[in-house]
Amino acid sequence: YTATIEATPEVFDGFYQQLRKNPAYASFLNNSSNITVFGTYDDHDYGVNNGDKTYKYAKQAGVAFLKFTGEPKTSPMFRRAENGFGLYGVKMFDFSREVGNELMTDAEAGIDPDVVPRSNKTRGEYLNKTVAVFVLDCRTNKSPWRKMSPDFQGDMLGERQWQWFEAAIANSCAEVNVIVNGLQVNPDTRIPDANIYERWGAFPTARQRLYDAILQDGVKAPFLISGDVHMSQLLRKDCYAWDPQSHRMLPSSNRRVLMELTTSGMTHSWGTCTSTRLKHHYSWHAFFSHLVSKYFMELAHLTLPMKDLVISNVQEDDDRDNKDDAHCTNDSPLYESGGAENAKKGLQYSLDLNFGELEFDWEKKILTVRTLGKELNSPPLLAAKYHFDQLSGSSAFPGGDDGLREMVARNLSTTFDAHRQDFLPRLSWSDIKQHQWVCIDHRGSADPLRITASYTFLTIVMVWLPLFSILALVGFVRRKKAIYC
Repeated sequence: YTATIEATPEVFDGFYQQLRKNPAYASFLNNSSNITVFGTYDDHDYGVNNGDKTYKYAKQAGVAFLKFTGEPKTSPMFRRAENGFGLYGVKMFDFSREVGNELMTDAEAGIDPDVVPRSNKTRGEYLNKTVAVFVLDCRTNKSPWRKMSPDFQGDMLGERQWQWFEAAIANSCAEVNVIVNGLQVNPDTRIPDANIYERWGAFPTARQRLYDAILQDGVKAPFLISGDVHMSQLLRKDCYAWDPQSHRMLPSSNRRVLMELTTSGMTHSWGTCTSTRLKHHYSWHAFFSHLVSKYFMELAHLTLPMKDLVISNVQEDDDRDNKDDAHCTNDSPLYESGGAENAKKGLQYSLDLNFGELEFDWEKKILTVRTLGKELNSPPLLAAKYHFDQLSGSSAFPGGDDGLREMVARNLSTTFDAHRQDFLPRLSWSDIKQHQWVCIDHRGSADPLRITASYTFLTIVMVWLPLFSILALVGFVRRKKAIYC
C-alpha cells in the first residue's frame, strides 16, 4: 500500500507467502527448536498507513497475520481475530521448565479471561521464573486521528479489548509482565498532528486507562515495548498515585516508574532512510535521501525537549556506591538510564536498523533490555538493566525528581476541572482499586518557548536541507565535468 492506497487481502497474503519463502527467515524457523513466533501488528502490516477502525479489511488482516505466525486456529487469540474483534492475546513462559517446554498452555497460565473466569482469584502457583507477554491491537478498533491533538474522546483499543486486557493483566501472577503494542505510549507531544506522529499521548483518556490497568495492585514488573517510529528509544514516565474522590496526590513513596523500549525497524530506519518506498533506497538519489533522513532526526533529538527520553549519565553509574545498593554488586552494576554493556551513552536513542532483546537473570532478578544492530559482534545500540523490584515499585528507582510531584499536585485540580467531562466517564471505570495514577515525564515539563523555537528551527531545516543536498549534487557534477575537461 501507499499513503493513499489500501492493501487488499490478496496483497498482504502474497507478501506473507513471499516472506515464508525467504531463505533467512525459513532457516531461522527450521533451525531453531525453541522458537515461539508471537506478536501483533502496526499499520505497515495492517494494510493501510496510519490505519484505524475504518479499514474495511481489518478482520482479514488479523487472520492473515496469525496464519503467517502459525497461531493455532483453536486458540482464543485466533478466534477473536476471526470474529473481527482484533489481534490481541497473551502467552506465559515458565523458564523453570526444561528447555523447549517453557510455553504454558492458556489453561495452565490462567490469564486469558476468554479461557478462565474474568474474576479469576485462583491464580496458579508458579516458581519465580515466569514472564507474561501481552500483545495489544492499536489498529482494529482505534478511532481516526483528529487533525490536531489531544483528542480526549479518542479510543485506541475498543471496549471489548479494554475489558479483556484489564481482566487479563489482573489475572497475571508472572514475575515480569511485558506489554507489547505498535505505538509509543510514554511520549507526549513531539508534533501536534497525530497523523504525522502517531502515539498514545494523542488520546490522553485512553492512555490514562492503559496506565491505570498496568499499574494496578498485584501486577509485577511491567515493561512496555513499542515500535512504529523507525528508530530505537528508551523512555520513562514517573507515575504517582492519587485519589480520584478527593483529587489529592498520595505520598511520594507511591511513585512507580514505567519504562518503555521502542524498537523499529529491521528494514529501514531514520539512520538509513525512513521512507518505505524502495526508490528512495536504491535510486541515484539514495545517498541524499539517507543524508536528509539521518541528520534531520539527529537535529530533532538535539533541539526538541523530549523530556520522556532517558539520558545515561555514565559517570554516576561508574561512581555508584554499590555497597549501599542492594540491587548492585561490584561485578554487576545496574544501568537504569542506559549505557550498559558499552552501549550508547547520553540521550538514549539510535537511528540505526535495530531489533530488541530482553534477557532475564532469574538468580539476580535483573531484566536487561537491548536493541541490537546489524553487526554481529558489536556492542548493543542501547542497553539498560533493572531489578524486578524496581519495576514493581517495591524498591527505589534512581533518577527523576520528586519535586515534580508537588508541581503536579498543585496543578492537578485545575487540569481535572478543565477536562472533567472528558476524563470522568473513563476514569470512573475501575473497581479494581481506589486510586489511579498520574504519569509525568521524569525530567520535568518542557519549556513552551523552547518547543516553539525547536519547531521553527526544524521547519527551516526541512525546507533547506533537501535544497542544500540538491545544490551539493549539482556542484559535485559540475566539478566532475571540470576535472574531465
